[in-house]
Amino acid sequence: MQEQLAGLSQGRKLALGGALLLFIAGFLPWWHASGHVGDFTVSVTRSGWHDLGPVVFILAILTIGWEIVRVIGVSPLHDKQADLTTAALGGAAAVFALIFFLIRLFGDFTGWGVWVGLVALIAVGYGAFLLFTSSGGIDAVKDLQGDLQAKAAEARASHGATPAEATSSEATSSEPEVADAEVVPEATDAPGGPQA
Repeated sequence: MQEQLAGLSQGRKLALGGALLLFIAGFLPWWHASGHVGDFTVSVTRSGWHDLGPVVFILAILTIGWEIVRVIGVSPLHDKQADLTTAALGGAAAVFALIFFLIRLFGDFTGWGVWVGLVALIAVGYGAFLLFTSSGGIDAVKDLQGDLQAKAAEARASHGATPAEATSSEATSSEPEVADAEVVPEATDAPGGPQA
């Protein structure tokens, strides 16, 4: 297991480590308030698991889980597609974490967990960026889209329809069906007809 982890690219290490740190940061105090009540000091904290926090931390968990699947070797995708998947999960986690960070930063009573979250989101975001660019960037996404369209055409063909038949049947099924109707002329007053 240590050999597989040591063999990870820099982008994967940053995405995995940043996602792990982001998950841990979710349990730290992101909001903190203190006050005096008589002779007592009252302090209240909230972790990152509120507002937008659950979305951020679920994306971090998904990134960690996906990288574990890749490390143990059971990923159904080849490396470029798997890197794009990690980049998408890590990038989404970083974007939502940035939004959550800004909400907490400009709110009152920011706790120290926000700063740990900032370090984590930078690591995840940069790791996702490295993976996206090393896997081919936009061209790789276009290739993946073409592969998915080809597989969809194969699936339609395996169900008995050729791609041309599937396309023509989809086009005809989207047109509204018109029942045979008898055409009846409208009644009009004839110029020589009865007048009242």
